[in-house]
Amino acid sequence: SWLAVAKPYLPVLAVIGIVIALFATGIVPPSVLPGVGPPSPPDAPGQGSKAAGIDLEATERTVHDRLEADRNETASRTYDDGLADYAEYMNRAFVAIEYEESRPDPVEASEFGVGCQREPYAGQLPGTLSIADYDDEAALADDVAAALREETTDDTYDREGLDLHVVDGSVYVFYAACSSSD
Repeated sequence: SWLAVAKPYLPVLAVIGIVIALFATGIVPPSVLPGVGPPSPPDAPGQGSKAAGIDLEATERTVHDRLEADRNETASRTYDDGLADYAEYMNRAFVAIEYEESRPDPVEASEFGVGCQREPYAGQLPGTLSIADYDDEAALADDVAAALREETTDDTYDREGLDLHVVDGSVYVFYAACSSSD
């Protein structure tokens, strides 16, 4: 019967089923497979989600809100998750180079699903902020937004993303912006 023929292959089919279930539920992201999804950020020392009791990811959105509040309607920018992923990769790459002397693979914004009409603006915030100087997300967001206002004067961009990463008490900020390819 078919059961007798399939019985030796049941463990292999079970493993394949479990792998499919892990990808389908999101427990394992597809980006772990080479060539699938955006590149995973390089390993870097420090924290990228929370440091000194401050939620860095919430601070990133608050910085965008602060910048957006100062812009007029023609200069408005939406927060783009693809640009934020690109900024995270680049920020961690710079931290890894500085602290570990590693050489992460170079990437392009397009690898993160970002379509830009021209080369995106991308850069690290000059100067060093210390996480110890801040009690909450709002205060950190105010200072990051103030510094970025001076760096982001080009009104032709309509999307932006940024990343904050803390290493040894220093806050590293990477900002990226571009114009839609639509």
